Amino acid sequence: MDMNLFNNDIFKQALADVRAEIDEASERKVNIFGDPWYLKYFRWNDTPNTEDEFTTLLDTMNFDIAASTINRNSPSPLRGLDKPKSVKQQLFYHSHTYKIEEETITNLGKQLRMLPNNSAGRRKAYDLYAKALRNLRTKGVNGIHNRMDIIILTLLSNKGVYTVNSTTDPESPLAGTTINFGFDSAHEATFSIPWTEENIETVDVYRDIFDFANGANRPLAKILMRQEQLNYALRTPKLRHLINSLQFQEMPIDQAKLNTFLQQNNLPVIEVVNKIARVQSGDKTTEFQPWTLGALVGIPAGQLGTIESGFMPSELGARSPKANLQWYGRIEMYDWISDITDGSDYTEYLMTSALAAPAVNQIRNIYAGNVLATNG
Repeated sequence: MDMNLFNNDIFKQALADVRAEIDEASERKVNIFGDPWYLKYFRWNDTPNTEDEFTTLLDTMNFDIAASTINRNSPSPLRGLDKPKSVKQQLFYHSHTYKIEEETITNLGKQLRMLPNNSAGRRKAYDLYAKALRNLRTKGVNGIHNRMDIIILTLLSNKGVYTVNSTTDPESPLAGTTINFGFDSAHEATFSIPWTEENIETVDVYRDIFDFANGANRPLAKILMRQEQLNYALRTPKLRHLINSLQFQEMPIDQAKLNTFLQQNNLPVIEVVNKIARVQSGDKTTEFQPWTLGALVGIPAGQLGTIESGFMPSELGARSPKANLQWYGRIEMYDWISDITDGSDYTEYLMTSALAAPAVNQIRNIYAGNVLATNG
């Protein structure tokens, strides 16, 4: 089958169908790209902000003031309503570009030339195109998702602070920028004995969790931690002895058994955060875990906030006439075919962008501490 690689009816049909799939998913608000962590606790606000700066109203669980016991004729004490707390935040522009790589182009071209010019051959060609186009869009959208994961997991496990640096975003020109999401320092827990190997015989995990949950002074549904901290907790003799009967006190325990025990004692369950993020600088990629090692974070039930967005230039009239524009929710996608006459590779490009930032409305209802910190 001899054809122009990106200027033929089969490619155009595959591109149209892939774009239709994305339009349908966007309309139905169905996630078809990856499984980002943040979507469990955050939802995108469909209405963009008119300014790059927005205000997050912080939901704080305050106990209602008790009425006073007075004489019948005494004046009733006047109460003042709790003043709403808020924090001003900035929207940030997140973007990256992918292309169908030369190796894929070469393989695609070779396979197309070997296909017979019949219905079976055309179907095979369609499948090859659709796979390459879906992969390009999956990489692009998941990159935006991954950036949201990095920001949110970092701030939750780092007392509400996220900093752009060589670890979190090595290619960003905003290195050194610190964003404070309004964590209440009064909601910081301390642990008398660090969860380290030399202390494994003496650390009382159940007591630490009990004190943590009670010290929050607000209902917690879950305690988030890294796998390393869960593994450590399950190995501690005191926890094994407490959960197992005396006869089987040396038997290992797992997360399910621990969570059942915690639920039976009206304590929040453990959820492990295993997110591994991948970032790039030039041709080099590195991986890291955004969740701070040792951090325990208690969260209330339900959503923790929203993802706020702003108007993109394409929505304000600055739209490229040479590229196709598509939206996946509030994530903008531009795709175009580069031309070798412009000195570029002859291939399909996709630029994925979003003007967005998390609004953590429940930041003052979380309780956090680090089991590796020395607090005395």
